[in-house]
Amino acid sequence: MDGDESFGFRFHKDADSIFNITSLYGSSGILNIMESLIKLNDNYDYVVNNLELPYYSNIKQFDLYNSKIQEIINQKFPSAKKILLSSQMVYSPGPDLKNEEYEIKPVNEYGESKIKAEIMLNGTEDSIILRRGIIYGKCTSNIYTDILAAIRGKIKMRLDDSILLNPVLNADLSLSLISLIKSSSKGVYNAAGSELMTLYGMASGLCKLLDRENNFEPLNGNKKVDYNMDSSKIIKHTGIEFTSFFEMDFMDFIL
Repeated sequence: MDGDESFGFRFHKDADSIFNITSLYGSSGILNIMESLIKLNDNYDYVVNNLELPYYSNIKQFDLYNSKIQEIINQKFPSAKKILLSSQMVYSPGPDLKNEEYEIKPVNEYGESKIKAEIMLNGTEDSIILRRGIIYGKCTSNIYTDILAAIRGKIKMRLDDSILLNPVLNADLSLSLISLIKSSSKGVYNAAGSELMTLYGMASGLCKLLDRENNFEPLNGNKKVDYNMDSSKIIKHTGIEFTSFFEMDFMDFIL
């Protein structure tokens, strides 16, 4: 769906020679995405909905970007296998490790919009839902690249320090989905590494790894909201181990 978004950027690179991918681009705007969808042929075997608004965006757009787009996909491609990039924020937050059967009870508009899109796939045969963590890795633009740009430019930036998420490298997420498609899998899969951090924690960790000054300021750090999830199901199914965030060599990302 979106070749600009971090996962879409990497998936197109990894899978184009395997699946002959057509990408749309979110930078063109949501109305252009909708128009481009309608103009496509309806004979695709798979449709991947990774169109994304970050959870800190304008909440009025969440439903438009999630459930509305999924509705168009379902109508336009009735025979295609549907794949949805959802979020770990659909779970009820708390200290327990959350597997795919854990209680679904989102506490914010972002999580609620993702669940609406998931529900729309319940009646779609052979669908795949990937509940992923916060994505990082080389791409066109996302919060991760914004953080790197701020580190490079020594720019002060305020980041949320209350929502604990699992980071996932976009290359790992891409290879996991390729494996699921090749094995004709279906169902819900958690997809992220085992580490847990806030956006502020991610930025601070990058500063430390790169030996750069930490110009980031924490927001809303008084109470932590824990979304830690268990990704053992997809690891067992695909054999792909998720990369440790703190073992990455980020120097080539910042030069």
